[in-house]
Amino acid sequence: MDRARVLIAERWEVIGETLALILQRNGYHALTCFSGQKAIEIVDSYCPDAAIIELILDDISGVQIADQLKKGLPDLAVILWGGNERLVNGYNRNSKVLGAAAWHFGDHVEESRDSTGQSAGESQVGAT
Repeated sequence: MDRARVLIAERWEVIGETLALILQRNGYHALTCFSGQKAIEIVDSYCPDAAIIELILDDISGVQIADQLKKGLPDLAVILWGGNERLVNGYNRNSKVLGAAAWHFGDHVEESRDSTGQSAGESQVGAT
């Protein structure tokens, strides 16, 4: 059985690579692009099942990328995400296009911390 393919468009390398690693460890094939133009160029050869796109990239907005990807792959599942809560909430409130939802990761980072402030998946390096 083929693994589902996820295209990630993220401007911050550490975030994109971490997201790809998490997806790969959970059985997905993930490919990260660090520019919107590269994501648009590679979509035909990669043929993703889903795309995770940062709302604000350096060259093209996440909404423009999603629009371009959906033209060629109308059934593509798209998640737009970002750290700017006002931008994400504005997108969710005002957008009826693309069949995509935007997600503000800050809401979920705070929810996943325990009483010591450590996230649920975090471990202390060097702890015995």
